[in-house]
Amino acid sequence: MTKQEAIQEFISRVNQLSDSNFGDFKRKTDLALTRMWEILGHDSKEIDNLIYGVKKQLVYSTGMDIEDARNLVIDTAEEIKKKIH
Repeated sequence: MTKQEAIQEFISRVNQLSDSNFGDFKRKTDLALTRMWEILGHDSKEIDNLIYGVKKQLVYSTGMDIEDARNLVIDTAEEIKKKIH
């Protein structure tokens, strides 16, 4: 799987999550982020920082709802997609 495909698969997976419980949504999204990160590798400190930052925001957020979190991680994935060569 290419890096671009991994990012697109992540975005599709997050868009398909239909959990109404924010905790379940966060766990599944964090798992999908981790899988994407493994495929992307750690060859870019900038991308590592983006992924780490969004994971931290997602896991430790208390005032966010599911749609806010979904938008946050998808926007971050789109930003990463632009940075991948």
